[in-house]
Amino acid sequence: MAGLLCVEQSSAAESALQIPQGTPVLKLSLRDAIEAALDKNPNVRLYKERIEAARGALRTQLGVLLRNLASAAKFNNQTFFLGTIGGAPVRTQPFDIADARGTLSQSLFS
Repeated sequence: MAGLLCVEQSSAAESALQIPQGTPVLKLSLRDAIEAALDKNPNVRLYKERIEAARGALRTQLGVLLRNLASAAKFNNQTFFLGTIGGAPVRTQPFDIADARGTLSQSLFS
Protein backbone atom coordinates (compact mmCIF):
# COMPACT_ATOMS: atom_id res chain seq x y z
CA MET A 1 0.00 0.00 0.00
CA ALA A 2 1.40 3.25 -0.97
CA GLY A 3 0.04 6.52 0.26
CA LEU A 4 0.14 9.90 -1.29
CA LEU A 5 0.65 13.00 0.78
CA CYS A 6 -0.95 16.07 -0.63
CA VAL A 7 -0.16 19.49 0.82
CA GLU A 8 -2.07 22.58 -0.12
CA GLN A 9 -0.91 26.11 0.61
CA SER A 10 -3.49 28.56 1.80
CA SER A 11 -3.56 32.18 0.75
CA ALA A 12 -2.78 33.20 4.37
CA ALA A 13 0.47 31.23 4.26
CA GLU A 14 1.46 32.81 0.96
CA SER A 15 0.81 36.32 2.28
CA ALA A 16 2.92 35.60 5.37
CA LEU A 17 5.87 34.63 3.15
CA GLN A 18 5.70 37.77 1.04
CA ILE A 19 7.84 40.63 2.30
CA PRO A 20 6.61 44.18 1.78
CA GLN A 21 8.71 46.14 -0.69
CA GLY A 22 9.79 48.92 1.74
CA THR A 23 11.11 46.56 4.45
CA PRO A 24 14.90 45.99 4.44
CA VAL A 25 15.94 42.34 4.33
CA LEU A 26 18.72 41.07 6.57
CA LYS A 27 20.55 38.29 4.78
CA LEU A 28 22.65 36.06 7.05
CA SER A 29 24.42 32.86 6.39
CA LEU A 30 23.84 30.02 8.82
CA ARG A 31 27.29 30.59 10.34
CA ASP A 32 26.59 34.33 10.84
CA ALA A 33 23.23 33.59 12.45
CA ILE A 34 24.79 31.07 14.87
CA GLU A 35 27.60 33.47 15.81
CA ALA A 36 25.11 36.29 16.41
CA ALA A 37 22.96 34.05 18.60
CA LEU A 38 25.96 32.84 20.60
CA ASP A 39 27.21 36.39 21.17
CA LYS A 40 23.84 37.42 22.62
CA ASN A 41 23.34 34.33 24.80
CA PRO A 42 23.96 35.14 28.51
CA ASN A 43 25.03 31.57 29.31
CA VAL A 44 27.70 31.68 26.62
CA ARG A 45 28.91 35.05 27.91
CA LEU A 46 29.08 33.65 31.45
CA TYR A 47 31.11 30.64 30.33
CA LYS A 48 33.47 32.86 28.33
CA GLU A 49 34.07 34.96 31.45
CA ARG A 50 34.73 31.80 33.47
CA ILE A 51 37.24 30.63 30.87
CA GLU A 52 39.08 33.98 31.04
CA ALA A 53 39.10 33.83 34.86
CA ALA A 54 40.57 30.32 34.71
CA ARG A 55 43.26 31.50 32.29
CA GLY A 56 44.15 34.35 34.66
CA ALA A 57 44.42 31.92 37.60
CA LEU A 58 46.62 29.67 35.46
CA ARG A 59 48.98 32.54 34.63
CA THR A 60 49.17 33.50 38.31
CA GLN A 61 50.01 29.95 39.37
CA LEU A 62 52.56 29.63 36.57
CA GLY A 63 54.26 32.81 37.79
CA VAL A 64 54.79 31.21 41.20
CA LEU A 65 56.65 28.32 39.59
CA LEU A 66 58.98 30.51 37.53
CA ARG A 67 62.17 31.93 39.00
CA ASN A 68 61.99 35.41 40.39
CA LEU A 69 65.27 37.18 39.83
CA ALA A 70 65.87 40.90 40.37
CA SER A 71 68.96 43.02 39.88
CA ALA A 72 69.94 46.65 40.28
CA ALA A 73 73.06 48.70 39.61
CA LYS A 74 74.05 52.18 40.70
CA PHE A 75 77.06 54.35 39.89
CA ASN A 76 77.86 57.71 41.46
CA ASN A 77 80.80 59.98 40.64
CA GLN A 78 81.42 63.17 42.67
CA THR A 79 84.15 65.80 42.43
CA PHE A 80 85.26 67.46 45.73
CA PHE A 81 87.71 69.98 47.11
CA LEU A 82 89.22 69.39 50.56
CA GLY A 83 87.56 72.53 51.94
CA THR A 84 84.05 71.25 51.07
CA ILE A 85 84.33 68.07 53.15
CA GLY A 86 85.87 69.63 56.28
CA GLY A 87 89.51 69.69 55.26
CA ALA A 88 91.89 72.64 55.03
CA PRO A 89 90.26 76.00 54.15
CA VAL A 90 92.82 76.54 51.41
CA ARG A 91 92.12 75.83 47.80
CA THR A 92 93.27 72.35 46.76
CA GLN A 93 93.19 70.32 43.60
CA PRO A 94 89.83 68.62 42.97
CA PHE A 95 89.55 64.89 43.41
CA ASP A 96 86.87 62.38 42.40
CA ILE A 97 85.01 59.90 44.55
CA ALA A 98 83.45 57.07 42.57
CA ASP A 99 80.92 54.67 44.05
CA ALA A 100 79.55 51.66 42.18
CA ARG A 101 77.07 49.20 43.71
CA GLY A 102 75.22 46.22 42.39
CA THR A 103 72.60 43.96 43.91
CA LEU A 104 71.13 40.65 42.80
CA SER A 105 68.29 38.89 44.58
CA GLN A 106 66.31 35.72 44.02
CA SER A 107 63.35 34.52 46.02
CA LEU A 108 63.65 30.88 47.04
CA PHE A 109 60.17 30.38 48.46
CA SER A 110 57.08 32.13 47.16
